[in-house]
Order: sequence, then C-alpha cells, then structure tokens
Amino acid sequence: MGRAWTLTVCLLLAAATVAVYAPVIGHDFVSYDDDTYVTSNAHVQAGLRWDTVRWAWTTGHSGYWHPLTWMSLALDVEMYGVRAPGFHLSNLLFHVLNTLLLFGILKRTTCRIGPAACVAGLFALHPLHVESVAWVAERKDVLSAALGLISIAAYVSYARRLSGVRYALTFCLLALGLCTKPMLVTLPCVYLLLDYWPLQRKNKSVPFLLLEKLPFMALAALLSIVTYLSQATILDTIPYRYPQVALPLRIANAAVSYVRYIAKMFWPVDLSILYPHPYALGGAPWSAWTVAASTALLGGLCVLLLWTVRHRYAAIGWLWYLGMLVPAIGVVQSGIQAMADRYTYLPLVGLFVIVAWGCGDLAAHFAARRPWAHRAAPIAAVTALAVCAVVSRRQVHHWRDSVALYEHAVQVSRNNSVMLYNLAMTLHDLGRIEEAIERYRWAAAIDPLDVSTHTNLAHALRSLGRLDEAIHHFRRALAISPHIALTHNNLASALLSNGEQEQAIHHLVAATRMAPDNAVFHMNLSIAYADALQFDRAAATATAALRLATKAGSTALAERIRKRLSEYEQQSAVERR
Repeated sequence: MGRAWTLTVCLLLAAATVAVYAPVIGHDFVSYDDDTYVTSNAHVQAGLRWDTVRWAWTTGHSGYWHPLTWMSLALDVEMYGVRAPGFHLSNLLFHVLNTLLLFGILKRTTCRIGPAACVAGLFALHPLHVESVAWVAERKDVLSAALGLISIAAYVSYARRLSGVRYALTFCLLALGLCTKPMLVTLPCVYLLLDYWPLQRKNKSVPFLLLEKLPFMALAALLSIVTYLSQATILDTIPYRYPQVALPLRIANAAVSYVRYIAKMFWPVDLSILYPHPYALGGAPWSAWTVAASTALLGGLCVLLLWTVRHRYAAIGWLWYLGMLVPAIGVVQSGIQAMADRYTYLPLVGLFVIVAWGCGDLAAHFAARRPWAHRAAPIAAVTALAVCAVVSRRQVHHWRDSVALYEHAVQVSRNNSVMLYNLAMTLHDLGRIEEAIERYRWAAAIDPLDVSTHTNLAHALRSLGRLDEAIHHFRRALAISPHIALTHNNLASALLSNGEQEQAIHHLVAATRMAPDNAVFHMNLSIAYADALQFDRAAATATAALRLATKAGSTALAERIRKRLSEYEQQSAVERR
C-alpha cells in the first residue's frame, strides 16, 4: 500500500508540474542573457564537440565557471538545434526530476508521505520558481539543483550505512553540482544540518561529523575562489553597467532581501526578472526604519525557530533557508539586482519544510478535541497548491517573449531603468522606433549616468533623422565616460552626417588614439579628412587602416578601404598638380 501511495503522489506531482509549465515549450528565447548562453554563443551553437567541451572547462564567460551548464546547453543544440522549444522542454524535465527527487528524499528520511508531498508540491508549483524553469539561461539553476539533490540522496545513503564508496559518490556529485552553479557551495553545511534532522545521527560525535565534512567544505571553498575571480573579471570589464555598492549598504540590502523573500513566498505578487538595487542605477535606498525592522524580524525568527528544540525541523528549515541564500544574498556583489526569484529555487525548501511539518503538527494537536482538524490539513494543502498553480501559470505567460517579459517587469517594479532599457532595445530591434525612444528617455530619467541608454537613444534618434538630438545624447554619453573609443566614433559619425567635419575629425582622432588597432576607426577618420578636402591626410590614414585590416584578416573591410584609398590618392594627385 505504501508503494502504491508513493507512486500515486509521484504521478500527481509530475502531472501537476507539467500542466502548469507546459506553455513554456511554445515560448521564445528572451534577449536577457539567453543571447549570452545560446543565441549569440558560437561555442554552444557548435553543439557538443571537443572544442566546445574544451572551451566550457576553461572559460569564465558570463562571469561564472560552470562547464557542465555550457555542455548541457550544447547537448540541447545537438538534440534540437538552436530552437527555443527544445531548451524549454529540457528545463521543464529537470524541474519535474527535482520535484520527484525532493519528495523521495523527504519521504525516505522522515517516513511521512503527507508533509513530504506538500513540500515537493510547493517546490514544483510555487510562483517564485517560474523564473528558474521558464528562463533558458537558468539551465544552471535546474541542473545544479538536480545534481545537488542527487548528492543529498547519496549522502543520506552514506549516513545510514557508512561506506567509502558512498562517501566518494557524494563527493563526486557535489563536485559535478559545483561545476554547474556555484550556489551549491553551502551544500556541505546542508549535509551537517541533515545530521541533526531528519537523520538524527546521535551515535556520532560532533567532531566526527565536522571532520567528515572537511573535504566537502574544501571543495566548496575552492569553487568560491574561482567564482569570485570570475566575477571580478566581468565587473572590471563593464564597470559602468555594474556599479559597485559599498559593503554596509550591501549588508543592509541583504537583511531586507531575506525578509522580502519570505514575504513573496506567502504573497507571490509583482514578480519581476529584475528587482533594481536600491543603492545603484537610480534606485531609492531603503530607509533606516526598513533596515532596522527587517533585522529585528530576522533576529526574532532566529530566536523563535532555533530554540524550538522539540520541533527540530523548524531549526533545520530556518538554517537551510538562511544558509543556502548566503552565496546569492548580495553581501558579495555579483550584479545589479537587489534580489532575484531564481535564487530561491533550493533555499525555499527550508521554509516549505517548516510550513508543511508545522501545519501537520498543528493539525495533530487539535485532532484530539476536533476530529475535523485531520481532514482540514490536507484540504488546506491542496487549496494552497491550487492557488500556487494558478498564479504560476499566469506568471509563466509573462515569459512568452522579450517584450512581454520586460513590459511586465516595468509594470510591477519601480525605477527599473535596466528593464526599460532592455524593453527599448527590443522595440528598437522590432522597428518600433518611437516606442523605443520613449522607453530610452524614461530609463535615462531614472538613471541619467548610464552610458548605454544615452548611446542607444542617440542611435534611435539618428535613425529617424533627428541628428541634433542624437548628437546631444552622444555628447551626454561621452561626458559620462570620456574614454570609450566607440562613443567618440559614434559621435563623429553623427557630426559628419550633420556637416560638422572639424568636430568629427577631433573625435575620430581621439578614437584612433584610444583604439590604435581598430581599422574601422582609422577608415572613418580617412572619410572625415576626405569630406574636409584634406586628401593627403585621408590617403595616409586609409593606408594605416588598410594595414590594420589586412593584419586582422578582415578581407571585406580591406577591399572597401583599398577602393577609398585609390580615390583619395587620385584626388591628392589632382590637388598637387
């Protein structure tokens, strides 16, 4: 009978998960990170070849070292081609697998099928997890969770029957998970929590249990260092898109974010792909009262849940939540977000455990005097899961394409200049220029120091022939970051179109000094000299451009320069005669 119930629950969990998430199979890629991971990534698009595997294990592309994630995406290319439905299907299947793994682990370790099914159901259907499943770029989330949960299953097997093989298997699975997403660095601490509940390894001393985890912790520490170095590289590359926030402000935001995640677990509304950082990109800082109240609430919950010795699941669930969020809580900055729904994928399991086991104990307490309490608990659980399913299904719909995703994010979050910028770029690419200009202006009003917003707004204005406005915004971009050669080149191009050759030459000279190996900038300078009837300089600059293009192997560009060089030499000869 027990096996029949277990199989029934597994089938229901899988069916409910597929029913809620099935629409993602018809969704497109989005332009936020999906280009980095798939649509503009030549290595992934090459499929699972030896060169791709070698690249995956040696690159820090996107700011992370996660070779198995790259290989997983490349494998999808082998199976489906570069078509979105296949990638979405893989994410969905991993989410179903994770749901069943979680149910199996909890059922095996606690022998309680009801609370285990409730936790797995919340994990499967909660709206905060839509982002991890519906976003192709978050393959690292669902894949790392699968490996992490399998490693927990292996650890449970080892803990019940000590074996060198089982220990080695756990270690290898943890290593594979860390090669997929570094957020699993806290998993060794999760093993330690499981020793207290539900495994209750009372026959082992605390020193033994700590010593047992040292190899796991050493591996996690190594991956933490690799991740930190990868993140430092990407932040140094584009500092104007990822402004650094002072440590005290990051700690303040972390305290508030812990509480906001809990609030969104119970009331999952206004979910966004990006929550603007309150201390960056034009955000509104948290008030001292908000930070103090959040800190006090966290402290109070710690006292309440950690001192409930009788209910071990409460302490373990709370520490699971706090601990697993540490790598992504923002104390070590890894982007421009204040928080992110995807970061809750595994951490919320701890809170789900508290809710499921707590409600079960509450129902048992009242059952003696009120028999209906036993019936009320499963009814309440099914109702909660049904509500989650409805809200998640609606949230899935927002992920159908880039425009829908960004428009929803703009509607539900204040001062979201990044989403406005991305929405504007998407509209621009679709040829909806006037709408794009409106969003660019809105984004610039929120974050007036963003170079990319002013630059792309200028391009949009120029495409409509509004040169004076375009030049104004190119100048604004240059005033913010005067050492970007491409901005000098863009401004010069607009100035040339406006008949301002001398100013254009000034900026192109600056561009060629900043990027002396750029053949395009030298060619543009030669064109500016020619427009100013300075054919000797035009020919000399074109000669330099031809040399650079030939050296870079740009055959088509070299041919274009060669034709212009011939014209300039002829004009120069005429002038000398």
